[in-house]
Amino acid sequence: HKRVGATTIYVTHDQTEAMTMADRIVIMKDGYIQQVGTPDEVYNDPANKFVGGFIGSPSMNFIPGKVNKETFTFAGTKVEVKTDVKALKDAKDREVILGIRPEDLYLKGDKNNANPSKPFDAVVTYSELLGSSLIVYANVGQHPILFEAKAIDKVKIGDKLQVCADLKKMYFFDKETEARIK
Repeated sequence: HKRVGATTIYVTHDQTEAMTMADRIVIMKDGYIQQVGTPDEVYNDPANKFVGGFIGSPSMNFIPGKVNKETFTFAGTKVEVKTDVKALKDAKDREVILGIRPEDLYLKGDKNNANPSKPFDAVVTYSELLGSSLIVYANVGQHPILFEAKAIDKVKIGDKLQVCADLKKMYFFDKETEARIK
């Protein structure tokens, strides 16, 4: 493609292949365009819940809850949101879906999280060792989440962990339309 310099349209269902090969991506669902953008744009600025969940591996966590001014409540847990999302600034008990990528959830005290939320409890249900990292499956209340941790953090099934979200990496989606709230 680079050598010939021709425009190429490549169709794939493999989001990893699309992210690694494309200059621009068109994401479609049921014959309708959901978003067009560079791999970076569709990953970091998803237009809706479908795009947020389709792009990225492991997939984005989706957590239903309510926003009341600067607090997001889910599974009986209040997380201080401190969001820049203008549409949520004055929200009063607005039901939304929080989207957060597994790599943007951290164990409490992790120095790599520059913008930590207040911690919330998660109970480990399973973990997958990937060499230097772990994919941790956990429940917050009855709601499942997954996040990445360092292999040295050694977690076991049943462990109760304190988890924090990166406040700058939280996405909010309308509960009904699933469109991103910006």
